[in-house]
Amino acid sequence: MKLIQILIFGILLTACSVGTFASGNVNVSLSNTCIGQDSFSIELNYTKDCITDTVPQTLVVTVYSTCGDTIDVILTGQEFSIDLGYPNPCLHMYTCYGGWVPTQKFYIFSGNFSLPSPCSEWKVVYERSNRDLLQNANQAPLYVETINYGSCRSTAWVQPMSSIRVINQPTFALFSSINPDGDSLVYSLTSPKTDFQTSIQFNSGYSGSQPIPGITINPSTGTCNFTPTQIGEFVIGIKMEAYDKYTSALNSISLIDYTVWVIDSLNKDPKLSGILNLQGNATQVNSDTLHVDLGDSFSFEIEVTDADLLDSVTIFTNVTAVLPNATVSIMNGNPAKMNVGWKAPIIPNQTLTFNVTSVDDFCFASSIDAKNYTIIVGNGINSTPIITEELEMSIYPNPTTGILNLKNKNYEVVQIEIKDLLGKTIYKGSAVEGENSVDLSTYPSGMYVVQLHTAKKNLTRKILKN
Repeated sequence: MKLIQILIFGILLTACSVGTFASGNVNVSLSNTCIGQDSFSIELNYTKDCITDTVPQTLVVTVYSTCGDTIDVILTGQEFSIDLGYPNPCLHMYTCYGGWVPTQKFYIFSGNFSLPSPCSEWKVVYERSNRDLLQNANQAPLYVETINYGSCRSTAWVQPMSSIRVINQPTFALFSSINPDGDSLVYSLTSPKTDFQTSIQFNSGYSGSQPIPGITINPSTGTCNFTPTQIGEFVIGIKMEAYDKYTSALNSISLIDYTVWVIDSLNKDPKLSGILNLQGNATQVNSDTLHVDLGDSFSFEIEVTDADLLDSVTIFTNVTAVLPNATVSIMNGNPAKMNVGWKAPIIPNQTLTFNVTSVDDFCFASSIDAKNYTIIVGNGINSTPIITEELEMSIYPNPTTGILNLKNKNYEVVQIEIKDLLGKTIYKGSAVEGENSVDLSTYPSGMYVVQLHTAKKNLTRKILKN
């Protein structure tokens, strides 16, 4: 049964036990963990700027259930860390250290409670009445919640993160999390709430699905990608749904309120290269994409340069999570370099995308450059060529725009078969001694496999049609 009663959600603040807030840049997310039958711990992740906002020692969240329970839970906070955005040696310039460059602090508030009796649906609510002026929405209260369907449910914990971003810099925010119950998580953009039933009112040109123009979210990983083009604060709502790993039933919903704080920067951006110095059995499709077949081994390099010669660049990547057993070496500096080596596993038809983010240490505000790189693993059609003897055959040009020339230097007819990466044969024929050609102009652009056969000799080659 869903919550149908009208509830007045709020925080019961008392002067002696619960502090109040000044207006400021704030991000909040809630999580709850079952620690025993009908007993739970609550954590509230709170990110604040170091300019205007003050933080009390305790906060109050309210638990409501469809069984008629209302419980106020006092959470005690502690400073988790000071966020500098990225590594930077100029501490005296940051607001958290008395300077003028915007920075934020992370806090975690925690506490325990018990439901008086098992209940099929209940929620934890936190709200505050004020926030900074927003560029994309009307001024409104801040509201977050977790909704639990079942008595002993846990919701995912989201790592506190910086919300400071630099104008015109491609960037991302990672809401990836792990549910203690092992549930599958699905992420989506949604309208933030001002209370339990009212969504925030966006200004013209913005919406819950487009709080920043061009923003996208990966529903599986929770990664938001966007490029801010206006200075100011922009609120984003993230809905995180947890589905049971056995029954696929919806177990919980978490609403995250995240305000992106876009600032200006005088810094020159670091620049990531495409794939460089490719070696081994891989074909470069474009500057950022490789194609390999099953069992192929290869290595490549990525370089980052920064026009500010005094800056040092640090590389961050998730490549080892995306390419299992990959070998990665990183040399930070200016330029910074990353070398990757990998052998494609025996799992066909995969498209694997990893991210590389480069961050400089400019004193006023670090700049970043982030780029995705893709490895396309084919279906393994003769990925290891069978060559019994040297087959004297030239295939050119590669890449081709249509006409593929085959020069047969053998004294016998060579059988030709061309397949796409799904294994479908698109051409069968033969090549006599001398010059031969195949017209591929009517076929789609992409990678193809050319198989050449004689009675005793075989050869496989990959070609790219533009």
